[in-house]
Amino acid sequence: MKNSLTTSIENVLYVDGLKHNLLSISQLCDKGNKIAFNKDCCTISNHVTNQIKFVGNRIGNTYTLNVDCVSSLHLTCLTSNDDLSWL
Repeated sequence: MKNSLTTSIENVLYVDGLKHNLLSISQLCDKGNKIAFNKDCCTISNHVTNQIKFVGNRIGNTYTLNVDCVSSLHLTCLTSNDDLSWL
């Protein structure tokens, strides 16, 4: 089994006017990740190796991931089909 540091999510719905992106927990799990929640944070880790990929902090009733702190070597810009319509 190949170990990859990448996580991709496809078929994400665009919500006009929303200030933040939403991640589907079920899609993350289907991609071989394990998600654990507690009252302060959540962790997203590889299901097989248990290597932690992301940690999200709880703010109010929402768990947030700060992707700005992720190394640019492992971060790929996400786009939607609407973003590419001008090409």
